[in-house]
Amino acid sequence: MPAVHTPRPQIHAVPGAYFPSNAETHEARGRSRLSKFLLFATAVATYQIYFLPVLGTFFPISIFLIWACVPYINKLPEDRSVWIASVIYVVSIVLSIGWSSDFGAWANAVVYGFIYFIAFFAARSVADQAAMERILKTFVYFAAINAILVIVFRFLPSIEAAFLNSGAINLFKNPKRVANLVAFKPNVLDPLKAGGVFDNANTGAAFSLLCVGATLSVFDKINRTLRWFLLMLFIVAVGASGSKSAVIILVGGFALCTLFTLSAIKDPFLRVAIVCFGFAAGVAGIWGIEWLHSAATGSEFGQQTAQTSTYRALLLQIAAKAFFQHPILGLGFGGWGKVMEQYAFLFGVEDYWPPHNGVVLAWTESGVVGAVALVSACLIAMARLVKGMTKSDSRLRATGAFFALFCTFVMSLGDTFPLIGSQNAAVPLGVVVAWGLFSANRDSSR
Repeated sequence: MPAVHTPRPQIHAVPGAYFPSNAETHEARGRSRLSKFLLFATAVATYQIYFLPVLGTFFPISIFLIWACVPYINKLPEDRSVWIASVIYVVSIVLSIGWSSDFGAWANAVVYGFIYFIAFFAARSVADQAAMERILKTFVYFAAINAILVIVFRFLPSIEAAFLNSGAINLFKNPKRVANLVAFKPNVLDPLKAGGVFDNANTGAAFSLLCVGATLSVFDKINRTLRWFLLMLFIVAVGASGSKSAVIILVGGFALCTLFTLSAIKDPFLRVAIVCFGFAAGVAGIWGIEWLHSAATGSEFGQQTAQTSTYRALLLQIAAKAFFQHPILGLGFGGWGKVMEQYAFLFGVEDYWPPHNGVVLAWTESGVVGAVALVSACLIAMARLVKGMTKSDSRLRATGAFFALFCTFVMSLGDTFPLIGSQNAAVPLGVVVAWGLFSANRDSSR
């Protein structure tokens, strides 16, 4: 029987139709996976979530999620100076193993200290407005739970005491770290130090400041009633934490954002009105939160601020002595502890205290080159964001990113975490800053 010939169907080109290539399809799938990893990493950043130990130590779920983003990073930010400075800092940290006395601390810095940069470059690789808005909104919603805990713990310290003594904090903090903090720093379990799931008031307050900025960056994408509720919730959480420096930085951050956006307002009377309102709101805010702090703890705001500043000044004097001894390479990981063993008693401070200054911390760990690079990356990013705050399309995103980075940077100058935020804050901060810079650059190129 003769073979039956079946004609092959003809595929005709459809005018205007576009069929993606295999490479483009692969890239789209990678970007989709990256956005999902970044979404989950940012969502759980607040709480970390520790389970069983791995290789004798504890790692949170958040660290696995953010490092899972690395293979899918395929774009660099438009601001070359920002990413070059970031790379110089990262390389300085890696090289510091050559003069570090504590390999464990160095390895910990590699694992946890780079997550800001991973989040920063990952967010740039996503570069999709809908995906980035979804990531930031999810973060804000999850972080709101901790803000509520801060407020509840502040006014109902018995609930915080029950929470801290129940062992539940081991789910949100490295159990080994909690044990060391309890041994050397009893105020971690003090109910008057409200921080939610954080170690202390300052760390929790710095995170709430970051959340204020993140909320502003997606302010116009959230339901009208809900966005004002979230913004006020995080502002109240800053005051309820009891952190004195955070209250001042909160007001200062809002004042700077107001001044930087005035150039986009052409009505001179409206400019004057905004400045007057901002000044009055700042004074009222400081007075109101001072009263809130005093009512909750029975302490005097000004006296405690002065005492805290004195301790910070003594630590800076110790850092100055160490700097003149090792100005270029710094102290390496483990070096600050040796310096404190030498000088703590002479200056009347505890020998286990960290530098309490982000710039000093960067210098001790990575040397003067790494410290200058990190400070430069932050300052250049803030300068770019200020420029974006004057653009109509990117104003909210740039304002939120600037507020988050500025507050984190300034808070770190008097606290124990790095310039780019604590372990909980680094990932969302990197996402907020990258999205603010991308939006500002895209608006400027139009």
